[in-house]
Amino acid sequence: MFVLVMSGAVHAAAVRQLGFTCGWGEEIGFYFNSFLAMMVEEVVLKTFAMVTGGYKLNQRLSNILGYMWVLTWLFLTIPKSQFPKLWCIPKGYSD
Repeated sequence: MFVLVMSGAVHAAAVRQLGFTCGWGEEIGFYFNSFLAMMVEEVVLKTFAMVTGGYKLNQRLSNILGYMWVLTWLFLTIPKSQFPKLWCIPKGYSD
């Protein structure tokens, strides 16, 4: 969690340095929520293993489900961290 929150803080500092007056909090939130998503994924995997007695999916299906989870997560969270910056674009960016 520390590494992800620090990464969010560095990204937030970069947003502020670029002249944006808003959106920096969403950057930190995105990285913190990424940590929470990893925790949820871990709980789901552990629960699945307990319920099925350690059954493992074949590698291809496991990869497909993993990619679908990551793409869904990014599809749902990136717009929430990036779109708020549209309201505070510094002068010179739209030229």
